[in-house]
Amino acid sequence: MKRFIIIALIIAAAIFFYAVADLESMSSAILSMSAESVFILLLLLLANEIVKGLRWAFFLRSSNLDISTFDALTSYLAAQAATALPGGSLLGARLAQEHGNVKMRQATASLVGQTFADAFALSVMATIAIIATQQRNIQLFIPLLTVAGAIFAVQVVRNRRLGDRVIAFLARFRLTRRVVPQSDDFRKYTAVLMKVRILAGGAVYSIGATILSTAILLVLALSLTERGLHPFEALYAHSFSTVARVLVPVPGGYGVSDGSLTGLLNYLGIGLARATFVALAYRTVIMVFRTIFGALVLVARYPHLLVGQLRVPEQRPAAVGASFRETGVIPGQRRDIAEATEETTHSRNPAGDEAEAGETPDEKRSADQSRDN
Repeated sequence: MKRFIIIALIIAAAIFFYAVADLESMSSAILSMSAESVFILLLLLLANEIVKGLRWAFFLRSSNLDISTFDALTSYLAAQAATALPGGSLLGARLAQEHGNVKMRQATASLVGQTFADAFALSVMATIAIIATQQRNIQLFIPLLTVAGAIFAVQVVRNRRLGDRVIAFLARFRLTRRVVPQSDDFRKYTAVLMKVRILAGGAVYSIGATILSTAILLVLALSLTERGLHPFEALYAHSFSTVARVLVPVPGGYGVSDGSLTGLLNYLGIGLARATFVALAYRTVIMVFRTIFGALVLVARYPHLLVGQLRVPEQRPAAVGASFRETGVIPGQRRDIAEATEETTHSRNPAGDEAEAGETPDEKRSADQSRDN
């Protein structure tokens, strides 16, 4: 059953990928770049995925789950095959279940931990970029709001009583009822990750991933535009647009991050048409790389989920009785043997049996006495 679920998820991700990816923009961008730029872009994409995979492994191991760093890393990388699908990151939690004594609901708690780590890291990077590019101070309100919301969410998870009140409040509404955690196991493992030390360690990985993502945007902007971008401008555009995606919880961030990134690039002076082209190329290049690389890791690391053989129950022989074990005669032959024995007995003394069958007990006793005399 799990094989069909994984395959259906991959097919759905491929369909959704074809619907949202702008392959024309990506192909035009790649053809417009030099071979050196394409090589650097591929290295940055690979390094970015590895850093994010190590962040996933860090949170899984910080939850005291029985899984190695390599297994956690491969579970994240293979899950990128469904990156185009909203909620496709849950595949990583499902693949982590294939290693050791790990349950999916326990691994899902790490998704919450890395979300909070991203919120803190992106807020810090956005603040640095706003100050470095000398933007208006009013823009600092966005990262500050993000940090405040993340701190409140951490307290809700850590405080059991406060968490119960918030969950009871959210359960009243149909819109938020589905996102309320129902498993105490999930809440327990999430609470473990809300320690300052763990969140700070995850934020360090998130900062590294943010720098690599900024470098990817910078390479594309330098290759596809005449103006190009300054490194801090690329950091400003990427971090600020990603913070907007955190504040607006749209699955996959489609529309929010693309629109905000396009607006910020245009605000920096690239031009609306070229900014739209760069934003679409940035999203599509990352999506294509993640999908292809994730599919390769999925096939190489988890082939049993795709092409494993079905387990067919063994055909056990029919149970036989004690007479078969003792005599070697199968039950279906008992009646034939009994009939044959009866016929043999009748053939030996048919008259005696008929005489004995017709006598009464008194007559039989008199006949025996006269025979003795």
